[in-house]
Amino acid sequence: MIRATRGARIQQVLGILIMIAIVVVIATKGFTDVSMIAREAGDDFWRTLARYFLGNMAGGGGDWRAPPD
Repeated sequence: MIRATRGARIQQVLGILIMIAIVVVIATKGFTDVSMIAREAGDDFWRTLARYFLGNMAGGGGDWRAPPD
């Protein structure tokens, strides 16, 4: 087996820390979005959440609010 040099180990540790930071940012954003939907959607939470996710996947930016009447 080839042993990693000191520089390679430092790069591995930095890479792992950066990946953890990215996951934390994504989780925080997701928690904020779901909390906002839960607070404003009321009884229709799951339907609104599904519309939000499908809108994001389709490139619609996740606009989950109902159109004005």
